[in-house]
Amino acid sequence: MRTPGRARVAISSSLLVLTLAAMSCGEPAIVAPPPAEVVSLELSVPNTLLNAVGQTVQLTALGRDAEGTPVPVAVTWTSSDPGVVGIDPTGRATAVADGAATLTARVGTLEEEAVVSVFQVVAGLAFLRQPGQVDAGQRLDTVSVGWVDPLGSVVLRATDEIELAITEATGTGYELLGEVTMVAAAGVATFSDLAIEGSEGVLRLRASSTTFDTVGDELAVNEIMPRFDFFQAADVVIGQADFATRTAGRGDAGFQRPSAIGLAPTGGPLFVGEVLGDRVLGYDVAPTSNGTPADLVLGQVDFVPTRANQETSDSTLNRVEGLATDGSRLVVTEAYTSRVVIWNEVPSTSNQKPDVVVPTADFETRATGTSRSLLNGPRGVALAGDRLIVVDGLNNRVLIWNSVPTTNGTLPDVVLGQIDFDSAEFGTSASHLNTPSGVWSDGVRLVVADSGNDRVLVWESIPTENGTPADYVVGAPGFDPPADPSPISARSLDNPHGVTSDGEFLYVSDSGRHRIMVFPFPTRSGGAAVGVIGQTDFTLSAPNDPDQDGVEGTVPSARTLDKPTHLTLSEGRLYATDEGNNRVLRFTPVR
Repeated sequence: MRTPGRARVAISSSLLVLTLAAMSCGEPAIVAPPPAEVVSLELSVPNTLLNAVGQTVQLTALGRDAEGTPVPVAVTWTSSDPGVVGIDPTGRATAVADGAATLTARVGTLEEEAVVSVFQVVAGLAFLRQPGQVDAGQRLDTVSVGWVDPLGSVVLRATDEIELAITEATGTGYELLGEVTMVAAAGVATFSDLAIEGSEGVLRLRASSTTFDTVGDELAVNEIMPRFDFFQAADVVIGQADFATRTAGRGDAGFQRPSAIGLAPTGGPLFVGEVLGDRVLGYDVAPTSNGTPADLVLGQVDFVPTRANQETSDSTLNRVEGLATDGSRLVVTEAYTSRVVIWNEVPSTSNQKPDVVVPTADFETRATGTSRSLLNGPRGVALAGDRLIVVDGLNNRVLIWNSVPTTNGTLPDVVLGQIDFDSAEFGTSASHLNTPSGVWSDGVRLVVADSGNDRVLVWESIPTENGTPADYVVGAPGFDPPADPSPISARSLDNPHGVTSDGEFLYVSDSGRHRIMVFPFPTRSGGAAVGVIGQTDFTLSAPNDPDQDGVEGTVPSARTLDKPTHLTLSEGRLYATDEGNNRVLRFTPVR
């Protein structure tokens, strides 16, 4: 207790006026007694240990005079650390955070102190943030679970492990995907890579530790319905007269292993490239009836060539593996000559010569290698706004030109799958590729079919630096170890070849299993497909299997596939090169 000071005596002005008035009237003077002098303070603190943020305690200060009689006092209250314990003008103290603070009562020169401590007691777990609904298979918004004290405030020092699980689900078959166990940081476990797989319904998430558990609010799961039915029939076949024929052809209405397809999202001319025909067939508009003949041919002098090309020039094509058009330009990759040729305007006549070749300096050069100026077996290609993206398959990489080249020999700006332009190693990490084939981009996101690793990689934004790792993987739960195509399921792939998207769904030609898989566009790794074309379910994989008995058939149908390769979407319709059946199929969405 501090040494008491002396209180000053004061006479109020009203009493002074009354005294003077009485004296002037000849009346005896009324003199008020002086206020009692406060010589000591007594501080009362009912509780000096608070165990929850927001808990309060009322402090009181009592003044006494020299005789020990209580005297009313006006008290000023202060805290040595308001960030730990705050106190208001009435003396009510409030816990703010773990720690201790000295609370002081002042009356004039008199002071009295008390130490109040805060130590949050862990009372349990609580969901701090939880989404109210989610689309099945898609990533949830961030889920946060915290260790809380009796009043619900987070206990920052708590760092124990918290695990999430599904409980109280309506229906069956729900599965919680992603990282479900987290160690709390500053009292909170933040789950940012979760997805719910299952049919439409309602469930709850349970958070638990070794000593506590809690159940969250209701979480509605919305079932995602793909635009195409399982085992849906194509409505148009190109390259054959009917759906039951698979004969290779060399004229204007037949194909020899069609390998690439190009059609702008808004329609326009359709182009189909061949592996064995060394040519591209062009249609003024996408055919709407079976067996429609092509309007033009590129890379050959006519529709019935006598032999495959051997020379390298601006009039020839050699093993067309990739093709892309945005409706204004046409780009073709040639695996045999390891080059990319570009028409600045969509060709309108047969044997029309391209305008640009990259990365070689001219149309006569044939060179294969690993460098910034050489390719080795280029495959898929995409036009993404102003960018040109090329899959350099045998170099295990993807090359990006930030602007579509307009002059011969223009070199790429970015390489993915490798740390630099002189490397060609294959690998299974998020930064590596193994004989990739297909590519798709909407100008923002980038998707690559990593065929040799039986997976598809997704970048949320088109990289601008060499070797940028992918954000998500499809066909595997994570980037390492490598994807395992067995067993056959909605989550596994076997030699995926082509990829395309409408922004909501991702379509993957799973060539090794003769099917086209339909995934919700990935927002996390390891998601499951919600639809399949070419098979009735996710467990079958035989080619041309019309009765779905798991045995390869000899005759194709409108519902079956044999090694589908490249895909494209236009005006909502899906087009697929069905290479083993020497045809292109068109599928029209049913919803």
